[in-house]
Amino acid sequence: MTLVSSLSLIILFYVIGSLPFALIFTKLFGLGDIRKVGSGNVGATNVLRTGNKFVAFIVLCFDIFKGFLPFLILQMYFQDISLLNKILLCHFAILGHIYPVWLKFKGGKGVATYIGFLFGLNPYIALLFLLVWLVTAFVSKYSSLGSLIGILVAPAYYIFINFNFYILIFFIYLTLIIYIKHTENIKRLITKIPDIPDEAIINYFSNIVKGEIPLMNDKCFHTKYVWAEHCLNYSSEEIQQSETS
Repeated sequence: MTLVSSLSLIILFYVIGSLPFALIFTKLFGLGDIRKVGSGNVGATNVLRTGNKFVAFIVLCFDIFKGFLPFLILQMYFQDISLLNKILLCHFAILGHIYPVWLKFKGGKGVATYIGFLFGLNPYIALLFLLVWLVTAFVSKYSSLGSLIGILVAPAYYIFINFNFYILIFFIYLTLIIYIKHTENIKRLITKIPDIPDEAIINYFSNIVKGEIPLMNDKCFHTKYVWAEHCLNYSSEEIQQSETS
């Protein structure tokens, strides 16, 4: 593969990853600007907060496919590329999703596209990631914790099951990027912000979309009492009980 071909594929895969499907589909379905809803994140989880599960599912599928498509393209037209080079080229779809030039480099957190990337690389790693994610989320009641632990599956695989130093270094680098995008989630987990039921979150944003209540400042997602008490009508006593339970 020539340098020109490599650069062309990097640009192509970045553009594929940078397509903001969360923004596109929420506008197509009349749900407004997703950047003004919830955390403002351009991802499927934030689309779910609009109350439209169907649109959230569509966005999730498209975001996953963004990570898988580069591998499919390479498999069809560039079969002689080494595994490491495939990984390096295809990961630009994840970077495109996280840092889209069209949105001033403020994109999603990369988990869904990362899942598609894993399916393109090795379906078994992807399935193990999903298993760890679901089990952790079910036990802890925190979806973000599930994804953060699930992301460690790939590095662990290339340490304990199929050791490859260079691929391991790559996944450590990719893990750090995704963890940086989850900084706020990590802060909330450390400070033990009470888990808010998904139904309450969905109902809150459904009312915003309907115009029944105003959209509050984004700070309500970073201050547990403001978020829980004012956004979701949780009392201070209920918050304290959830922290001690």
